[in-house]
Amino acid sequence: MAKTKLTVNLSDEALAALRELAGDDKTLGQVLGEAIASEKFLRGEVQKGGRVLIEKPDQTLREVVMR
Repeated sequence: MAKTKLTVNLSDEALAALRELAGDDKTLGQVLGEAIASEKFLRGEVQKGGRVLIEKPDQTLREVVMR
């Protein structure tokens, strides 16, 4: 798979979140790639009429609204 170098400007909060998600075992690039893949999948399902739901510990459901 070909790779492309990308430069981005992130807020301090976004960079902190990215580093938290990466932890000690992933690169920032890996986390960004996974986030893009997840977003693409979820948007595709919503475009096909699906809904994204989160089941809370008390078994109530909340819908995630994709912007």
